[in-house]
Amino acid sequence: MDKILLLRPFIKMISEGKFFALFFSWVLRIQAALMVLGFLYGSFQMWSMMRGSATFGLFIGLVIGQLLFAVLAFVLINILLVRADDINNLPLSTDYFVMPIIVIFVKMTGEIIGVFYAIMGIILGFGIWIMGGSGVVPSIPGMGMFAGNSGFLGGLIPIVGGPVVGFLLLSLFYFIGEQIGALVDIARNTKR
Repeated sequence: MDKILLLRPFIKMISEGKFFALFFSWVLRIQAALMVLGFLYGSFQMWSMMRGSATFGLFIGLVIGQLLFAVLAFVLINILLVRADDINNLPLSTDYFVMPIIVIFVKMTGEIIGVFYAIMGIILGFGIWIMGGSGVVPSIPGMGMFAGNSGFLGGLIPIVGGPVVGFLLLSLFYFIGEQIGALVDIARNTKR
């Protein structure tokens, strides 16, 4: 019978939990590498806007946008790599090994979304200041609330609002992650 059960080592490896930690950590590392390619592609797309209507304001806006986009890419890559190491270094437990990974993953998602909205709000604010608010609002969910603004106040609203929205989303995702972690703690305490 044992000769027929060829998947026994694979199923045993899955049930020990280290498989999930390795899988998730490598997926995050690959995603970080793809983020570098995405940054390069996004940079190329940004600078392709210079064709045809190259104004000084557009050039300054692109330089500032490129710098902030580089900061965004650097921070997101760091978050992915740090969380990949966190998942890989989780202690092996005998009962729940996917839930701690999910907690880290949910918190990481909040960190990524929070940083994204914070930096995109700043980029949008500078874009409104430099380009006058015409056609600056990207098609990112939640950024439309900053549409139609112009002038100094129009740029200040996303510069302040983007980080505030980012912080609120970060808090929400940390809350969800902590609730999932609390469920694991409750389940462990009721087993005793």
